[in-house]
Amino acid sequence: MASEQQLALFRVVARDARRFPELGRRYQQEILGDRMALFTRLLSHWPTELRAKISDPTRAAHVFSALLQAEIMDTALLGGPVPDPAALRIRSQEAANDLLALAQAGRL
Repeated sequence: MASEQQLALFRVVARDARRFPELGRRYQQEILGDRMALFTRLLSHWPTELRAKISDPTRAAHVFSALLQAEIMDTALLGGPVPDPAALRIRSQEAANDLLALAQAGRL
């Protein structure tokens, strides 16, 4: 999940990605790995028939990450507060539910 350090790093990466593209790639690989692991844990709780609807798990993990991070990162870029662990757990479940709705609609 996002920590104070991760959010500070995200601000730097977002601001300087054009000047330091390798920094952006490394950050993305690390974060994507974390998001993929979280997505996999949440996906294991879904019914088998819904898991079967995910034809591209990597794309689904990207969608999950976007659903999870959009609000948090918007706030971070503007210098807002870091959500506490309880708020992040709730947001993770909300993102999983949003993704579940997309899967049920055949959008993944």
